[in-house]
Amino acid sequence: MGSGSKAAGFTLAEILVTLMILGILMSAIAPILLSSKLLLKKSFGRAEAIEVASMKMEQSMAKSYSGLLPSSGMDCLTSAGWLDSASAADCAGRAGRPFNWRVAVSALSAGVTPYKQVQVTVSYVDENSQTQVVSLMNYVTYPYIHVISNNIPAGAVVTPSYQRLYSVPVTFSTKKSIQLSYNLAIRVNNAANIQALDTVYTLARLVKNGSVLAYFYPETRTPIMTQPLINNWVELDGLSLQGCTLEILWHKETAVPGAGVVTLKTGNVIVIAVEDKS
Repeated sequence: MGSGSKAAGFTLAEILVTLMILGILMSAIAPILLSSKLLLKKSFGRAEAIEVASMKMEQSMAKSYSGLLPSSGMDCLTSAGWLDSASAADCAGRAGRPFNWRVAVSALSAGVTPYKQVQVTVSYVDENSQTQVVSLMNYVTYPYIHVISNNIPAGAVVTPSYQRLYSVPVTFSTKKSIQLSYNLAIRVNNAANIQALDTVYTLARLVKNGSVLAYFYPETRTPIMTQPLINNWVELDGLSLQGCTLEILWHKETAVPGAGVVTLKTGNVIVIAVEDKS
């Protein structure tokens, strides 16, 4: 063997130096790894809270304007998934993590158009036993269109003088144009003394504080014996409708006073209120 050759492997001194360098590196990296782990847990908790807040906001935004009301509750996250209706005790018994949520709704106004502010707040306790909070906010404007659709109960008797057949509150925070459609089917229970030209009339109006605010024209004129179906579509524009009631009136006009008995067989009403921009 030549005189310039060296023994294979590391010396003890080289191994000790390498271990010392690795120890120094690990002591420097360990806090970073620990911090990253804690940050990951913290981010996970925040992500779950944001998920709850987003879901509650989505549910709120799907409601009608009038049905958008404050609410609160708790969702519980367990190893098996979410428990939406769990109590605090049930959540703790399942080793779950509670996320308490609250939906706050505030009625506001910008000029003449009202709107609602919706704020969803979710709170939870992190790994350091500190309460953390996430919050989302959105706005819902007053509806541009309102629709009321109702059936009229059968059995009402038409009389010689105008009587109220149907009424419904129509109160809106903005000026509206009203489109009214109603369809009525009448039944002749007793045709005694009813003549060919005897007629049922219907007329719609808006009433406010006991006084007539406006009439819908035209009124209908329907021959009792030859046309048992009554249809009308009418409109009023640009009305301030705070505290109003829409009424449909009817009466019969007969050649022989008090002739016959005529009742409502079936009826339905559709009211469309569209925001007036004039």
